[in-house]
Amino acid sequence: IWALGLRNPFKFDVQPGTGRLFINDVGEARWAEINDGIAGANYGWPVVSYGQNYNGSPVGDGVAHRDGMTEPVYFWDPVIAPGGFVFYEGAMFPDWQGDVIAASLNPGGIVRLKLDGDSVVGEARYLYATARFRDIAIDRDGAILAVTDADDGQLLRITPR
Repeated sequence: IWALGLRNPFKFDVQPGTGRLFINDVGEARWAEINDGIAGANYGWPVVSYGQNYNGSPVGDGVAHRDGMTEPVYFWDPVIAPGGFVFYEGAMFPDWQGDVIAASLNPGGIVRLKLDGDSVVGEARYLYATARFRDIAIDRDGAILAVTDADDGQLLRITPR
């Protein structure tokens, strides 16, 4: 067993230049997080959580912290139901270098997390609630490729104006 306490580790990515593994862990209602991928860590689920179960009851004892359990790098409450995510490396959005670009299934859109070293220092949302986005990739020229989650899903190529 590499790590404990992950509910639904949906996607992984390695931070450029650091080799640091990040894990997108999809939670219950009102909660999802990005974790530092640390071998042997216990991320706490279902003992601790920042959210609640789908039926409205608390997760575990309803506490978010407990000694010996690894805190997330970032969590969303209310949840964005993150799909895939990547670290941005490209030329089209030069101010976004090294930021996390995440797909949102609910309410939909694309979420950017601005990083400064080990910390998330800002969040921005784009195409908010326009579509459910399942996954994200970066094209060779730096454009963002986003796949929608629908019966007639699309692959969108997102560039600056």
